[in-house]
Amino acid sequence: PFSCHTIAWGAWGGAGMATRGAVPRLLARQGIATIPPAEGIAALEAVVAGRPAARTISISPPLGKRLPCEADAPAPDVRLVAAAVTGPTSDPAVSDHRVGGSALLPAVFGWAFARRAIPEGRLAFQWHRAIRFPGEEDLRISLYRKGEGGFLVEHDATGRRRGHPSVTFRPEPEPVPPIGDLPGPEDTPWQGGPIDLSGIYPPLFHGPRFQCLTGGILWCGEGGWGRARLPRETDPFRLRAFALEAILQAAGLFTLYREGMVALPVALSEGTIGEGFLPGARGIVRFFRDGAEGEIRNFRGEWYDETGQCLVRIRFALRRLRQESPPPLTTTFPAVSHLVRHTAPAPFGTERTAAHKEASREAWLRALQELAIGWLGTPFPSPIAGEKPGEPLTVAGVRISWSRSHTADYAAAVAAPLALGRFGIDVETRTE
Repeated sequence: PFSCHTIAWGAWGGAGMATRGAVPRLLARQGIATIPPAEGIAALEAVVAGRPAARTISISPPLGKRLPCEADAPAPDVRLVAAAVTGPTSDPAVSDHRVGGSALLPAVFGWAFARRAIPEGRLAFQWHRAIRFPGEEDLRISLYRKGEGGFLVEHDATGRRRGHPSVTFRPEPEPVPPIGDLPGPEDTPWQGGPIDLSGIYPPLFHGPRFQCLTGGILWCGEGGWGRARLPRETDPFRLRAFALEAILQAAGLFTLYREGMVALPVALSEGTIGEGFLPGARGIVRFFRDGAEGEIRNFRGEWYDETGQCLVRIRFALRRLRQESPPPLTTTFPAVSHLVRHTAPAPFGTERTAAHKEASREAWLRALQELAIGWLGTPFPSPIAGEKPGEPLTVAGVRISWSRSHTADYAAAVAAPLALGRFGIDVETRTE
């Protein structure tokens, strides 16, 4: 037998914070037994510590469902074992998502554990949903593992395979079609979310402690982008999890502002997740809505590092949890300036020396590249032909200005933050 436990302490799949103490009762109605939180935490720590003798892994699936089961290959009709469920009254980690000082994995990357522990071949699962939406039933799932990759397939009640693989995981990035350019300012006005996200995160995902976005998001038409920053973690699996969560958070904020809909992730269907995530590294997330089906909103998303390399390409879905009045847009939100704000350090006591000017120029170029990656999905050529600090740059018919003190374009962007076809970039020089 291959025991799988799931530890629920977030809003993933409509559980955890979204339902508070009702989760154990909901699971009990479906015949899913709970075990003490300490045992679930111990199982998770055993896996993180690399002790395979524990024969236990923690899986919070990327589909946002619960996976408590015993898996006996190869038959899909296996019986349930147990689920490790935490609640606000019994789990000290609910408030801060930490155990022993270490941040816990967001749910979306629980498959990292499965890849380490599941041998090659096929394992079958009975997928018990902790919370069912109308028309949903428990699923029968088979996991096929080959080398470092594999995929999941879904079965009907008779065990017959149903449709294409629902989840494919790969160890390294593979070429996939580009996400497609976002609508340009000549098509639809850009809109921006708030600078202060503290009042927005509670209804979304894990709350402020898992806040990955920095500053806000910008959108135009059906897509948008924003800045993000990874925590100073050393575990590559955690860093990838945070990168994925930043994409989901940006799409969640977009859905909240665009439709007044609080939506939770329910599917991470396909894509590639690469290597190269560094502790504390900045990134740029892009998202594009890819249709809607009832209460489901489908998205494509990407994560770029500061050099313009795309490390993540995924397709995912959000499901409506409830309607809520969208927070007011910040009226003083300059179109891009707070998304690409940088400061260039200079030695204390110096005047505008050549080194000081070069530091300012580097910050200006860095801000331009972040704008290009978020808007176009690719950095501008380097060096940018004809670029001079203080002079507006025209790209694809859009004037981009770099300083509040040099051009009227920046002042116009501040006065009319959603104005069509103008971006303001705030690049300052500070003295250390």
